[in-house]
Amino acid sequence: MKFLWLIVSGVLICIVLQLLLPWFVFAGVTFFMFFFIPVNKLYKAFLSGVLIVSIAWILLYMWFDIQNAGLLSTRMAEVFGLSNKNLFLLISSLLMGIIGGFSACAGYALRWIRK
Repeated sequence: MKFLWLIVSGVLICIVLQLLLPWFVFAGVTFFMFFFIPVNKLYKAFLSGVLIVSIAWILLYMWFDIQNAGLLSTRMAEVFGLSNKNLFLLISSLLMGIIGGFSACAGYALRWIRK
């Protein structure tokens, strides 16, 4: 239950802050979440960070994609030589998720060192 609460609250915080601040704010969100909220294992922090950022990124991507009728995502997929805009969504959200996971690991490690 704590894991689900952590994911949902993290996704909501990331979405709100990414609407107001630059795209890289999610790294700070996951860092501070796992610095202040104790987690048992490092892999749980990494997995939570990946899920939080990936889900938030997918939801924001879909929201912006619906608003402009898929024009930007189609063009971005073409720039990177991808045949499908959904493949671009998958790759970009996975990349952002990995960055969020490493940020969560950094917060976890700093909490562990501070003990």
